[in-house]
Amino acid sequence: MAATSKSARLFAATTALVLVAAACGTNKDKGTDSSTQASVDEVSCDTLAGEGGLPITFSQAKAGGCEGEFDWGEHCDVETGRLKLPTASPLECVPAFTGENGGATSPGVTADTIKIARYVGAADPAVDAYLQSIGAADEPEQVEQTYNDFLEMYNTMAELYGRKLEVIRLEGTGTATDNVAARADALKAKELGVFAVLGGPAQTSAFSEELARANIINVGGAVGSGAFYKERAPYVWAGGPSPEQTAQMATELIEKQLAGKNAEFAGDEFKDQERTFVLLTYDDAENNFKEPWDAWLADLKEKGIKVADERIVFTLDLARAAEDTQIVVRKLREVNATTVVFTGDPLMPGYFSAEMTKQGYFPEWVLAGTVFADTTVLARGYDQEQWKHTMGISVISARVPKVAQDSTVLYKWWTGAEIPASNTGGIIAANLALLYAGLHFAGPNLTPETFRDGIYARPRPERVDGDIRGEVTYGRDDIWPAGTDYHGLDDIAIIWWDPTATGEDETGDELNPGQYRYVNGGERFGPGEIPTEPINFFDPEGTVTFYSDEPNAPAGSLPVPDYVKTNPDKYDRPSA
Repeated sequence: MAATSKSARLFAATTALVLVAAACGTNKDKGTDSSTQASVDEVSCDTLAGEGGLPITFSQAKAGGCEGEFDWGEHCDVETGRLKLPTASPLECVPAFTGENGGATSPGVTADTIKIARYVGAADPAVDAYLQSIGAADEPEQVEQTYNDFLEMYNTMAELYGRKLEVIRLEGTGTATDNVAARADALKAKELGVFAVLGGPAQTSAFSEELARANIINVGGAVGSGAFYKERAPYVWAGGPSPEQTAQMATELIEKQLAGKNAEFAGDEFKDQERTFVLLTYDDAENNFKEPWDAWLADLKEKGIKVADERIVFTLDLARAAEDTQIVVRKLREVNATTVVFTGDPLMPGYFSAEMTKQGYFPEWVLAGTVFADTTVLARGYDQEQWKHTMGISVISARVPKVAQDSTVLYKWWTGAEIPASNTGGIIAANLALLYAGLHFAGPNLTPETFRDGIYARPRPERVDGDIRGEVTYGRDDIWPAGTDYHGLDDIAIIWWDPTATGEDETGDELNPGQYRYVNGGERFGPGEIPTEPINFFDPEGTVTFYSDEPNAPAGSLPVPDYVKTNPDKYDRPSA
């Protein structure tokens, strides 16, 4: 079985929920990434599709009272102004395109096609075996089929201005950490003449860096800090937040809820002591995360939070996991903090937690923005005596059952069959949705710059009180500091681990107990919005494990809110 380029992506059924409310924000301050696109409010009804920049959208036309002047095409629901897709938040409509599209507007683009490469990572036997053991892997042919069917759907439904996507495989030639192979693979993408690449190796920035140098867009494959993304805009794109953004949200939680109080959720050794913190942080061989994590540590100290002077750093190398775990846990024990603040991959906590329990060290754990360590399927595999002390922030939204998730519903609506890549289907759908949003809103003059401008020009989505949907915007200066918003997700949920809660995990497994509980029913919090009133961690009242409308749903679940429900019977599937 071939591995994906990033092991954590195999749990992307949950990521699809992060993106369920995805909309793209107006670009008000672009920093060094100059854009000339007007904001939503500046577009007049005189802006015709394909003329003078980006196409007018349905909401812009409606605001100007001229929506009746445009042909929105057969795939637009003019009642909602969005495409006829049975998802919680389909793409907004743009006018149906007629005429000349400009032909070869950019490398990889012709009058008829947009050439895209899909990166397929080399096998990693250790990761493959682990994922297979917990039922969280898909076979390559299942992934291939899922991609092909979603591509057919978006090629039919999205406005591509007379073009269709042509997708080719780009076979990775090295491991996730091999920067030499990564650069060679990126150069191969350049030789293939593609406009964009989906995915990339997980633990090196060399691939996306080389693609940016070649003016090729990379969706869902870049590795690095917010500064890395900014310096390589408009070519690198991610659905999740930057390291700096998760650090800011984790600091807000620590400052408002935890600092200066006793470690009451730790083991007996610490629960009557005032909290002291230590940062346990992932990095790769290139130190791509050193700068943001060092800045995070400095910020905590500046705020007067009692944190160890040095971070404890680890890497993801399963071949050395046992040896590295001994080193990490020894360092943790030497610091002997009451509270470990963790950010990193989803596999190493299994090793750390088991060894810490073996050594009788039971601190509190604070999740500070991880790659799927906040998924139930993985946390059930961690040492439960250790993990029952865990709380923190989660980028993943409170979930609905697998059968009700957007990617599952969309695939069955389009094909009439169950989604083949049942574990990776969410990330496939999410990356394609981001790619197609850029193409759909760019207009006929497709370039990396108009791809960016189309994504930046979308308004923020409407929200409801207690909204559980993650908000995804780009290029805004009213959420994050001006000129820094080169990532997608803007908010977090607050969670804690309940080892006794039951119900299905992200793969549908109900056999083992343990669930993350979402505070306030999974309500999302943006920068500055985490409450100051005490959160009752480890008290089930007011929490949810997941949402389900099944009559036999376990205790801890709640009915699915109407605003996130999908209706596969709302629209007939059009012919391709």
